Amino acid sequence: MSASPHYASIKNRTRNWRRFVATAIGIAIVLQVFCALFFTADAVMDLFLLTALTPDAQFFLGFEMFAVLCLWLGVYLGARQLWQLRARNQVVEDQLKTARGAFHDLMMERFSDWHLTPSERDVALLILKGMTTAEVAALRGAAEGTVKSQSSAIYRKAGVANRAQLISSFIEELTDQAEEYREQRGGADANVVPFAKAAS
Repeated sequence: MSASPHYASIKNRTRNWRRFVATAIGIAIVLQVFCALFFTADAVMDLFLLTALTPDAQFFLGFEMFAVLCLWLGVYLGARQLWQLRARNQVVEDQLKTARGAFHDLMMERFSDWHLTPSERDVALLILKGMTTAEVAALRGAAEGTVKSQSSAIYRKAGVANRAQLISSFIEELTDQAEEYREQRGGADANVVPFAKAAS
C-alpha cells in the first residue's frame, strides 16, 4: 500500500536533492583532481629546469607549487565532505527504517487492543499514511460511504474524534517512549536509538 501522492512527492524530491548534492560534489572533486594533476605535472617539469630559471620564474614556480598544494588540499576536503555526506545520509536512512518498524509494531499492537476488523485495520493503516477518504475508497475499490463508516468505527474504538487525533495519539506515544528512553540514558544517544527501543 502506497502513501499519499503528496507525501511521496516530498519524499522523492528530498531524495533527489540529496543525490544532486552528492553528484555535484563528486563532479567538483573530479574536476579538481584533473586540475591538480595538470598543474602538478607542469610544476614537476619546471623543477627539472629550476637551475636555468630566472629569479622571477623561480618565484612563479614557488607560487605554482603552493597552488598545487591548495588544489590537492581541496580534493582531500571535498572527498572528506562527500564521504561524511554519504555517511550522514546512511544514518538518516537507517533511523527512518528503524522508526518505520517501531511505528508499524505500535500500530499492530493498538489495532489489536482496539479489536479492529481486518477491513478496519486496512483503512486505519491508510488513514495513518495520510490518505483521504476518496483515496482510501479508490485504493480499496469501495464506496466512500463505506470508508466513512469504517473510519467512524475506528475513531470510536480508538477513543478519538477524528483522523487528526488518531495520528496524534501515535505520535504522542512514540514521543513519550523517546522521552522515557532519553531520561534513562541521561540524554546520551537520544536522537539515535529511542525508536530502536520502541521496536523491541
